[in-house]
Amino acid sequence: KGKGMYQDFGELYLDFEIDESKAADYRRELDISNAVAGVSFEADGITYSREYFTSYPKNVMVVRFSADQKGAVTVNVRPQVSDPDTKTNTTTVEGDTITLKGTLNDNGMKYESQFKVIAENGQITPETESVRVDGADSVTIIMAAGTDYKNEYPTYKGDDPHEAVSARIAEAAKLDYDALKKEHVEDYRKIF
Repeated sequence: KGKGMYQDFGELYLDFEIDESKAADYRRELDISNAVAGVSFEADGITYSREYFTSYPKNVMVVRFSADQKGAVTVNVRPQVSDPDTKTNTTTVEGDTITLKGTLNDNGMKYESQFKVIAENGQITPETESVRVDGADSVTIIMAAGTDYKNEYPTYKGDDPHEAVSARIAEAAKLDYDALKKEHVEDYRKIF
């Protein structure tokens, strides 16, 4: 794993208050015509849906959780660095945004990812290293990531990724979920 090759940014844990052992009609889906992945299932009489896509125009990943009953989505969103022996990192939370950043131990490359958590009609509570959402109709997470890598010999070092990652999150958050998805689908269909 020299020089930071094949390193990931970490993992995103989503702790739901749903007894998934009671889940029925579980379905996973990949909609190739729209480049959207999804999951749906029913638990305790409520149908839950999850959708995922990566927006090329906004350079972010978008995740949405919803239910067919109001106030049924409760989730704790918490990123965690994987392979901590190769990285030094910190996680901070400010309002509805989680920032995970650090450096690779072998070459000092800086990395940063941010997760903006947007709740529709729910209560957002920032915690030490996570954001909790209670009683929402839906939750949208916008994620962006970057590094200071620059393909220029001999340093291969560019700008700290914080400003670029923050700008992408802010730009994407100007649109609601439906508008982000529409923009993504229109962009994708041009090359599909």
